[in-house]
Amino acid sequence: VAGTEGLACVLDGNWSMTVIDISEPTAPNIVGTIGVGDRARDIACNGDYAYVTGEEAGLQVIRISGDAPAIVGTLDTAFAWAVDSNGPLAYCTDLQLGLLVVDVSDPTSPLLVGSAQAGDWPLAVEVHGSHAYVADRYSGHHLFDVSQPSSPQRVGGTDVWSGQPFGHPWGLAIVGDLLCVAA
Repeated sequence: VAGTEGLACVLDGNWSMTVIDISEPTAPNIVGTIGVGDRARDIACNGDYAYVTGEEAGLQVIRISGDAPAIVGTLDTAFAWAVDSNGPLAYCTDLQLGLLVVDVSDPTSPLLVGSAQAGDWPLAVEVHGSHAYVADRYSGHHLFDVSQPSSPQRVGGTDVWSGQPFGHPWGLAIVGDLLCVAA
């Protein structure tokens, strides 16, 4: 689930995304549903667009404003998994390519502008300001400086999961000035 400006976008097990108008919380209204291919993994919203990652489907840019959602652009990747957005950029994790920085200022033609290795199995990404946080199943979390989108730089991180009994990281959330990691 992701949301923006009175809309919620929900991925479901039927390989589709449903857009719901939640501007009137007591009377949500389904705007439309669109197929996003099998194995859709993550969703982020920003303004009039939703960004969906779908393993072999790559990154899909979907217009969510108007009468019905529509796929307006795609970027082929090796194995897209997670996504977040910040202004004109989308940040994806790809199980083979790492952290991808994508210029989505022209939604019909998303353009890969930068990338960085992000562990062996990067399952989540959260962007806050000029930093991207990536959770990797096997190597903990990575912190990237993305102030230069064409050249993201790893500037920190931790391998807090080595030998720990509570499992591998698979999700992230930034709450205030805390990074919360689901394991």
